[in-house]
Amino acid sequence: MAWEEIPDAPMENFNVFLHELRTRELRKMPPGGKTVLSGGAAGGWYFDWMRECYPSLTKHIGVEAYQSKPDDLPPEAVWISNYLGNMHDVKNGEADLVFAGQTVEHMWPDDLANFLCESHRVLSDGGVLVMDSPNRRVTKWYHWHHPQHTAEFNVEEIVEITKAAGFDIIDVRGVWLCYGAEDHCLLPYEATVPFPSWPWKRRVALSASRPEDCFSWWLEARKSNRQPNRELVSKLTQAVYDEAFAAAQTREFVRDGIHPEGGGQNRLFRVEANAPGYVLFGPYVPLRPGKHRVIFRIGKAHSAADLPANTPACVLDMANEGGAKVHGSRTVTVGEIPKGDFAEFALDFELTETAFGSEFRLFTHGAVPLVIRTLRQVVEVEQDARYFAN
Repeated sequence: MAWEEIPDAPMENFNVFLHELRTRELRKMPPGGKTVLSGGAAGGWYFDWMRECYPSLTKHIGVEAYQSKPDDLPPEAVWISNYLGNMHDVKNGEADLVFAGQTVEHMWPDDLANFLCESHRVLSDGGVLVMDSPNRRVTKWYHWHHPQHTAEFNVEEIVEITKAAGFDIIDVRGVWLCYGAEDHCLLPYEATVPFPSWPWKRRVALSASRPEDCFSWWLEARKSNRQPNRELVSKLTQAVYDEAFAAAQTREFVRDGIHPEGGGQNRLFRVEANAPGYVLFGPYVPLRPGKHRVIFRIGKAHSAADLPANTPACVLDMANEGGAKVHGSRTVTVGEIPKGDFAEFALDFELTETAFGSEFRLFTHGAVPLVIRTLRQVVEVEQDARYFAN
């Protein structure tokens, strides 16, 4: 099809536009499957969407850990409230097709590894696994970030992991081309932003053959006779997560008017006295249930006045939901902070459920001028054992 013949698409916003492109891919899935298992069923609309795009299905199993069971499920739907890595309610070989649409980027590495291996078990011989997700190679070009994403995978990574889980790759396609190799240029990720010689329909037409240069990849794979290599799958997924989480911690969010200095772990900023308020926040990442520790590095400027040691200097806290829900806080006094040097201050907290959009904030009372490292170290002290319960 010539790019001029690409059908029109809704342009209200990027999410609506991308959903339309994904809908077109959904209609292209290998046909004929009767029992479909969806990982991450987001509501009643999701089952309607799948039935419309994949009409051969007669049974639709939805596995979902975070959403409540909808009241308006269609008759072919079966709802399972559980993590995707724990599909013990699904029989061996029960599904013809497993679909994880914009799901793997929301999963913890061990849960994703278990999900891929479990998909091999629940699929019938020759059954198909279909996944799509944002491409980390491209999202980092835009400094694009989603507070509910644990890690995004590039094309090479997800192909290697899928093969290790016992699947043969059928096809990997791109969804929404973002790099124009012909002109060596990064294209706007918003379809409504014009760019010379790159109309949006041309970008859509070229996307399929260039997944590594697209905002999202779409992968289809067939269950093989090879058994999943669980150890390798776990190792590969954990490596991607470690890299993604380390990068997320370096995202910098400081109060307007503050200009950090230096680079890397030595990057810092200064806050004058008599300027109270939050000066450090973000990086808006998910944290799983369990015990955690965040380490802040704080010092006092040489010009700091000599105040009583118990004078509150700042408050450290961990919050999510836009700061509305605080899970732990600690007050640091003037006497605890060295003058002309840095000290480490640990904030310990425990989560009973996944906290999306987590941020680690510093509020200064304005009592003394502070010097603060922007990079905070986040340590998972103890995972919640219930998360791994079968």
